[in-house]
Amino acid sequence: TPLSWSYIGPTIEHAFRSQGISLGVMGDSGPEYQVLGFFYHRPYMCVSFMEEAAAHTPGISPDTLHEEFIGPPDTRTPPIHLSDLRPDRWPSIVRVVLTIIRKTKSLSSDTEKCEETINRQREESTSEALKDWTDDRLIEGVSFSKAMAWVSDVHIWASTFAVLYFDLLRKQTKAWLNDKKGSLAAQMVTGIGTLPSANPAFGLYDMSTMVMSSPEISNLFASNSVNESLLDLINTDTNRKDFKASLEEFLTLHGHRAVCEAEFRSPTWQEDPTQIIGLIRNYLQPGVTPPEELRIRQERTRDEALKQVDRLPQPKRFIMKRLLKAARRNIEFREGLKDLIVLRSDRFRRIYAEIRTRLLDRGMLYDPDDLFFLMWKEVRDLLTGKLSPEVAKEIISRRRQDFEWCQTVHVPKIINGKAIVVKPDEFPSEKQLQGMGVSPGKVEGRARVILDPRVESHIEPGEILIAPVTDAGWTPLFINAGGLIVDIGGLLSHGSIVAREYG
Repeated sequence: TPLSWSYIGPTIEHAFRSQGISLGVMGDSGPEYQVLGFFYHRPYMCVSFMEEAAAHTPGISPDTLHEEFIGPPDTRTPPIHLSDLRPDRWPSIVRVVLTIIRKTKSLSSDTEKCEETINRQREESTSEALKDWTDDRLIEGVSFSKAMAWVSDVHIWASTFAVLYFDLLRKQTKAWLNDKKGSLAAQMVTGIGTLPSANPAFGLYDMSTMVMSSPEISNLFASNSVNESLLDLINTDTNRKDFKASLEEFLTLHGHRAVCEAEFRSPTWQEDPTQIIGLIRNYLQPGVTPPEELRIRQERTRDEALKQVDRLPQPKRFIMKRLLKAARRNIEFREGLKDLIVLRSDRFRRIYAEIRTRLLDRGMLYDPDDLFFLMWKEVRDLLTGKLSPEVAKEIISRRRQDFEWCQTVHVPKIINGKAIVVKPDEFPSEKQLQGMGVSPGKVEGRARVILDPRVESHIEPGEILIAPVTDAGWTPLFINAGGLIVDIGGLLSHGSIVAREYG
């Protein structure tokens, strides 16, 4: 929606641009330096521009970016050209090397500072505390600033290092261990065990065991197929105190997660706990593997893969272990920072909820859902009286109509030039779709297509989950899934990393 885009667009744009500027490969302003585009209410990344920036960065091949976002390139580009060795290129090389060394050394401390800042801000902006904030302070709380965007800046660096080191790891396992498909490299970066987005499965499984161990709660789940009414019974029944306490503890830890987490209109688990009830039901089926068993299995898979590294000669073994340590460390940083970004987003949600309440109370907004169809500046102007409710209503009506139409159209993942609308009948039924494998092994099972787990979250153990894209709101479904297929993603996208953790 426009409100979400007016928050996430400038933030991501700033993160990529600040990195490019610090490396000396990107200008400070101008439309030619636009990293993100917005078509049919969908954000797009200008991969060709990112590849151009990579091509101007000594030691980095544009192939790495191409493979992460699109797939293996048709022709390969070396990371270093002979032209990079010319004397006039030396200052650029020195700048890139020094910047990367500095960012590598500061990544851990920067992550800790981000965590401290975001946790402090969340504590200061509880729903109750926001009621005492002035209008100006609320507006300031959702305003873009470099300080606000800093966690995204750090996240981009962690993502960059994760992609680069994993790419180097794959190259070396292919060259030294005959790992042609990258399966061995993928096994080496599984079993990390500290990914925030993989952790909700443990809390959900614990609650499911509480249900199965209590005949009363089991009967409650069995006799109430509607999650809303079941949640009401749990909240009002004094005999369910233990289960209710576990649910509240889970929401305290993970309630900021959601399906389509970057979209303010999409309710978080805290805002709509009925989603949790639906996910718990999945774990009540026979044949569900406990997440702790999956974690142990993946650690074993990783350890088996590492045995092959130990067979290498000492110099190669040393290099491989350093690469692996750097890849795992940065993947862990990347996922941790992603969780902090969602926590920051959750704070914005609460502030906007308070702004919406005030606008509704003052008769300046007619429907709570209307807020999502205004840009940030329009929300500010409506709250301060610079935008009339009548004009805002016209804007909202037009944008809502556009948004609803855009939800019905199919657009390509990759736009080369002009954006086009794809008709479903343009895909013949016999067409074979080929993607890239991100997790090793073969699996066979019944296909389960889920377009939105808030509407349909049932998946039986061993089924192949087919989804448009996944984020943390989807990951509890991974426990039952025997395999995962998504339209959008890459070797180190969120779904790929967490899928490997679940084996």
